[in-house]
Amino acid sequence: MNIPTTCPYCGAGASGPQPAAALSGHRIVFVRAIPCPSYVPDAIRMDYKEACLFRDLSPRISATLSCRCLREMIRDGLGVQKPGLSEAIAEAQSKLPHQTQWAIKQVCGAENVKARTDKDVNLILDVEKDVAEKLVWLVERLLQDWYVKRNEPGSSA
Repeated sequence: MNIPTTCPYCGAGASGPQPAAALSGHRIVFVRAIPCPSYVPDAIRMDYKEACLFRDLSPRISATLSCRCLREMIRDGLGVQKPGLSEAIAEAQSKLPHQTQWAIKQVCGAENVKARTDKDVNLILDVEKDVAEKLVWLVERLLQDWYVKRNEPGSSA
């Protein structure tokens, strides 16, 4: 199957590092997602890809999937087994480099995101589009830092 990289109707191109397209009803939806290698756990990889797919279609679903990614990444990468995302983030802070702590605080500490992380990560709650985008951005940053960079040849991490 040949996946188009431009919209056949308006000519707009896909943005982001890995253009992909998915059929949604009668329109093509371009997904902005970074490559997610096979060494990233399946649950995280699938939730991340779906969070990217739904970022524009349904920010509520995208935010829910991103929060699930964050919780699973903290469990997988740091061994923090707290059930809630807020509790997991609080426990994980001491195990993280300063820049990562700052990024998490910037995204998850914002009032409109904090309300999201205080709830069960499987609940679908109302959020604004910018919240979904910030959460996807954070997942992408952590995927790069915690998985990709650690698995690059010659990495000392």
